[in-house]
Amino acid sequence: MERRQVGNTGVDISSVGLGGDMFGGRLDEQEAFRILDYALDKGITYLDTAEWYGGGTSERIIGNWMRERKCRDRVTVLTKFFPPNATTWGDREYIRQALDASLSRLQSDYVDIYMMHFPDPNVPIEETLSTLSEEVEAGRVRAPACSNFTADQLRQAAAASASGGYQPFAAHQPEYNLVMPPYAEVDEPDYVYHPVGLYELEDRIFPLCQRENIASTIYSPLGGGFLTGQYTRGAPPPEGSRAVGNSTYTNRRFRERNFQILDNLQVKAGELGASVIGLAMAWAMTHPAVTSTITGARTLGHIDNAVEASEMRLEPDLRAEMTAWTR
Repeated sequence: MERRQVGNTGVDISSVGLGGDMFGGRLDEQEAFRILDYALDKGITYLDTAEWYGGGTSERIIGNWMRERKCRDRVTVLTKFFPPNATTWGDREYIRQALDASLSRLQSDYVDIYMMHFPDPNVPIEETLSTLSEEVEAGRVRAPACSNFTADQLRQAAAASASGGYQPFAAHQPEYNLVMPPYAEVDEPDYVYHPVGLYELEDRIFPLCQRENIASTIYSPLGGGFLTGQYTRGAPPPEGSRAVGNSTYTNRRFRERNFQILDNLQVKAGELGASVIGLAMAWAMTHPAVTSTITGARTLGHIDNAVEASEMRLEPDLRAEMTAWTR
């Protein structure tokens, strides 16, 4: 498994990361340990979690696993701060409180990458960056990062870091897949919103990250499972799938544009003798700005799919053809 650098921080991450959002929810600790063991055996050393996942249970499970396996120095841990029922989370008091709690659950003196899960419109970015810089200096954070930022927000953060002498964001985590909406959708309730569309991401954010040496660690390469091919136009979603009883998911994914992209993907996979899942993930993984791809695994097979996709090498003409489906 290839390892790649996160900005200029000295932190490195595997090109495939393991998402911990299902730990403590759809996976109990025993099953989570099984997934973590298998991922590490496959060379996946980048673990992605958040204080929000399972109300802290995901962090706690990862902390228990690192203690039992004595492997803290073999993995790179990213966790995110953003509280349930949030009103503000980018201020100094909240960041310090949240980091204390995350380190306790992770049973670690430090976190490799500490990520602002969403931009906070109520707190100046300078306060957030200065607080994260203090935590880097204290040795409790190795690299500050952000997620779900627009191009303008990333640019403002970079300018604030330069003018204030703060540690810059070393990584950014956006959604990236073939069936992302072209433009931002920000009117969903409870902060389950998507402030960046595909066109802004590819045309503005990725180039900005490359210029500023910001690692892009993407999530949802399969569009929340839509690109597995399990859904069919006009048919009810399969039992047990993410779409069952989830109007937010179906409203966002079950669109004719997305089904047409899926049709194209299935035809192309058949022509190439490739799997639909592998081809969809490989498209996301092979963008030159992508440093690592987070896979949320419920089974060992999900990890195998991600590893196999990471080993695919798409010819430029093929990737360009697939990108054209989205334009």
